[in-house]
Amino acid sequence: LEFIFSAQVLRLVISDDPNMAWHPRDLSLLNTLPALYLIFAIDDFFYAPAHKFMHLSWFYPYVHKHHHRQNLPTRGYLDAGNEHPIEQVIGLSCLWTALHIVAKITGLHAATIITHFLLYAILALLNHTNYDVQFHFFGFKYSVRAHEMHHRYPQSNLAQYFMIWDMLLGSYKPYIDGSASSSFPLREKKNILHSSFEKIQ
Repeated sequence: LEFIFSAQVLRLVISDDPNMAWHPRDLSLLNTLPALYLIFAIDDFFYAPAHKFMHLSWFYPYVHKHHHRQNLPTRGYLDAGNEHPIEQVIGLSCLWTALHIVAKITGLHAATIITHFLLYAILALLNHTNYDVQFHFFGFKYSVRAHEMHHRYPQSNLAQYFMIWDMLLGSYKPYIDGSASSSFPLREKKNILHSSFEKIQ
């Protein structure tokens, strides 16, 4: 599915759409950095409610439960990529929609899409490890802790990068270590931004 999606994105980039570009001479400030930011923001705008839908009681057992086999995922890509095909279609549809919208707003260069794919893969992988990575940037709030909370409390933190969508949906849950309130055993996470170890569930 990911290969088919990538092929469709390539077809879109080299099409006659005036909002899409691939030649180095077409690189601009607008179709790179702002476009990259908007892809993440708009993708999450669609993904958060879609993710909420995947947790509906009549849908969850047949599709999304496949991804929630572990309460505390630590295996990186093995856990991040552990998705039902229907879930992949839903997630990629959100991204496809975001790409089209961003192309209309800022224009979109192939280099921006490639950069997004790489960052998306890295961040999704880190979300399913025991590395404590966190950074904020103009509303972009990435935290492995936030996604860990989603695996521990599946109705919370449905967005991936922009927690403001969860705040609007009423599904945001700040991090708690769970040492007194949860039956999950403590585990050690390595904070690679501060080169230190700390106990955080």
